[in-house]
Amino acid sequence: MLYDGVFYLVKSNSGILTALDAKTGEALFGPERLDPVAEIYASPVAAAGRIYILGRDGNALVLASGRKLEILAKSSLDDGFDASPVLSGKEMYLRGYRHLYKLRGESPVSGRDESETGDARPLSRSAEIRFGGLRKRSPVLGEARDRC
Repeated sequence: MLYDGVFYLVKSNSGILTALDAKTGEALFGPERLDPVAEIYASPVAAAGRIYILGRDGNALVLASGRKLEILAKSSLDDGFDASPVLSGKEMYLRGYRHLYKLRGESPVSGRDESETGDARPLSRSAEIRFGGLRKRSPVLGEARDRC
């Protein structure tokens, strides 16, 4: 993945990350093991200066983008992930084995969940966790296999 002048490479499907300068090819860091993310099938995504990495077992990491490895958050979600996350505006959608999740960014000014502004309804059976500056309100559509 190329983001902000840095090329991020995950070795095969392992949790090993290397970063290269996009212009020079110089190794910035890595190879580094991304504990607790062991197996990665989903492609990493980047937004707002953060790199999001999901593991097959539900473990997730949020990294600061840049020239050194900096872990901002670790999470363990209640699902496993093979599909790459999808970004849309300030929202991230995650298709797990059992559920489809919608994560919404906080307002950079107030720190409030933007769903309080009336542009999103609370989701049934919603639970909230912190995921690197995003708030999880999920599941969106219930059982993923019922909706595909």
